[in-house]
Amino acid sequence: MHLLVPFASALSEAGRHTIRDLSLPNLDRLLARLEATERLGTDEYTLTPPHEAAIAAARGWVGGAGTLPFAAHAAREDGIEVLDGLGPADAGALARGPRGDRADRSRRAAAR
Repeated sequence: MHLLVPFASALSEAGRHTIRDLSLPNLDRLLARLEATERLGTDEYTLTPPHEAAIAAARGWVGGAGTLPFAAHAAREDGIEVLDGLGPADAGALARGPRGDRADRSRRAAAR
């Protein structure tokens, strides 16, 4: 069995204080039976939380924090044309919906 507990810990003093005083007996019992195998993620401020990193790894996606194509994948699943092969600098052009490109939608919204 694999168990992923995103944001199970925190780096801030307030977060550490809360965790110290938190009583989660069922989770404590479960964790006592399991063995940690690997740690995903860095800290609570990362652009790619650990559960997203695990999903990306399972899908074979490669990328740094905040660069994994979750939005493009969801758009493609919704039938929106997604442009492939663009880098992070081209993020504004990743998805083009049936109502035109992002700049065109912005101009129309501003004109209302």
